[in-house]
Amino acid sequence: MVSSDQRKRLCFVATSPLTVQVFLHPHLAALSANYDVTVMTNLDGYSVARFGLSAVDFGHIGFVRTLSPLSDILVIARLYRIFYRGSFDAVVTVTPKAGLTATLASFLARVPTRIHWFTGQVWATQKFPMRTLLKLADRVIARATTAGLVDGLSQLNFLIDQGVGDKEKLGVLLNGSICGVDGQRFRPDEKKRAQVRAQLGIPEKSPVFLFLGRLTRDKGVLDLAASFASMESASRPQIIFVGPDEGRLALTHKKPPRSPIRCLR
Repeated sequence: MVSSDQRKRLCFVATSPLTVQVFLHPHLAALSANYDVTVMTNLDGYSVARFGLSAVDFGHIGFVRTLSPLSDILVIARLYRIFYRGSFDAVVTVTPKAGLTATLASFLARVPTRIHWFTGQVWATQKFPMRTLLKLADRVIARATTAGLVDGLSQLNFLIDQGVGDKEKLGVLLNGSICGVDGQRFRPDEKKRAQVRAQLGIPEKSPVFLFLGRLTRDKGVLDLAASFASMESASRPQIIFVGPDEGRLALTHKKPPRSPIRCLR
């Protein structure tokens, strides 16, 4: 282990603590053995103890996911002070809002290494003018970073084709993915399968689909729910939505009798 006076200082920035817990946790655990690691995210109502990362420092930033110019400017100003005073050697950002604000702040603070992890383009399904505005934000991120990571080869090609970034600055680790798959946690389990089906009242032979992620309109959740609600099949395909209902979509979607749709939060 590197002595504390020789350790480089790294700062990870993500809009949501869920991103930190699900995607960044293994990286933070490994890096904290040899680096001083700090994480900045929105900790409102979220206990740091849930991360289980005692060697990592956490700080709260009041990110707002929606467009909020005044709030975003204040976030950039606060992050700038943190980066400047903290003398960080590298800043790594994940998620669009954290990427834009923290990348600009770290650029202004002259942090030597600035990396953004592209994990999807919300503007890909948007229309003008929102598509143009959000795409411009990704271009700003790509220009202000010293390097970029992309979680898949197809997305890398898409970003290059769309003129967001270039192949000299963007890269994919191995075959893609932001953190891989834990084979011990995600594996076939017939006993658990039967238990969950019994709890949810799902017939043994019914096909089951799973949506895992934040429940928001921009992810097409309502379209997916409507498609399953319109299905008529003897086998009654089911879909289970698992994740935080950030868009309060469970309240807006009216489930018909014997609906194949279930929301677990």
